[in-house]
Amino acid sequence: MTVDVYIAYAQQDSAWMERLRNQLSAAERIGLIDAWHDGEIEIGVDKAQAAREAMEAAEVIVLLLSADFFASEHLYEKEMGEALKLSESGKATVIPVLLRDCTWQLTPLANLQILPKNAKAVTDKHWQNPDQALKQIVDEIIRISTAIRSGDDPSVSPTKDLEEVTTPEKTITKTIEKTTSDSSGSTSLMRLVLYAFAGLGGFALVSFLINQAFTTSPKTDTSTKIDVPKEQPSDNNNASEVLTTDEKTSIRPAATFPMVTLGNLEWSAEDINIETAESWPSKNSGEGRLYTLNAARQLCPDGWRLPTRNDWNTLSEKEISKLQLTQAGFYHKAYLQTGQIGYYLTSENTAGDQVWVAEFRGNDRALKIDRRYAHWGMSCRCVR
Repeated sequence: MTVDVYIAYAQQDSAWMERLRNQLSAAERIGLIDAWHDGEIEIGVDKAQAAREAMEAAEVIVLLLSADFFASEHLYEKEMGEALKLSESGKATVIPVLLRDCTWQLTPLANLQILPKNAKAVTDKHWQNPDQALKQIVDEIIRISTAIRSGDDPSVSPTKDLEEVTTPEKTITKTIEKTTSDSSGSTSLMRLVLYAFAGLGGFALVSFLINQAFTTSPKTDTSTKIDVPKEQPSDNNNASEVLTTDEKTSIRPAATFPMVTLGNLEWSAEDINIETAESWPSKNSGEGRLYTLNAARQLCPDGWRLPTRNDWNTLSEKEISKLQLTQAGFYHKAYLQTGQIGYYLTSENTAGDQVWVAEFRGNDRALKIDRRYAHWGMSCRCVR
């Protein structure tokens, strides 16, 4: 499970937001979090709708506070107001971050814990380097995200203070030895990792990494085999209809499926629409289901496969039009960007929990290749 983190900020503070994103990048690479901000919204996409859907899907909401943040009617009424509603309903944890000194004490955020520690703004001279303040903020985001991932209460802080946690060798080593008692030779290795990640956030991150290491064996295929449901033979005597030259036998068992030949490859001419685990029906009728990468990899039968980036890149605008691509958006706890962008999976995943996808925007016949999270539900085609 990747924890979604939504970042709200004033445009005047975009440089600070980027510095925070850079500090969060290590946690993103290992799949602990997925940080999002409105700068990721593509041109032509309804910005307000995309931001609203992303916030509603987030487990952690970070508010970057400054005088410009509170001066913005949109940020104060819409972003902060909605964030507090989600917090009160238990759907999200709100983390207010004081970037620049301002009168935050007069706002509804006065009842929340403000970061950095002691409400010293990131730009305050208290910090020898602003990165120290940002690191403390990231530590707390990691701690909360790890608690959410583990099913624990993210509002409960460690009982030890910061000074005690920075040198936790005895306490942590005892826990590790108990955890790894059946794995000879592992304890000393974990001690080295612990020393490297000392600190409050480090303690949480190490717990996450240890859980990853000992719940998944690197030598065992842990993916769930998906059985494609076979359709019953039709009683219709005309079921074996004559197909056009661009139509072939179905990639779906015992059914007719439209195919199109483009160059030296045959493509499914419509989105795959087979119900499996780790898939969701599209929001609009007539569109295929939305699949995780794990589900899609087990969807194409023998002789067929998911397209590569190169397969998508070599298509001309005329060939793209023949595929009749849709704009089903993607699914991640909610339907996002439906009717705006079509996200088509490739077979190529990247570092962490990401996969290369082909993005289709309708009016623009050219495709854009970009990285998205592999656990999102996205559209699928097969080729051979």
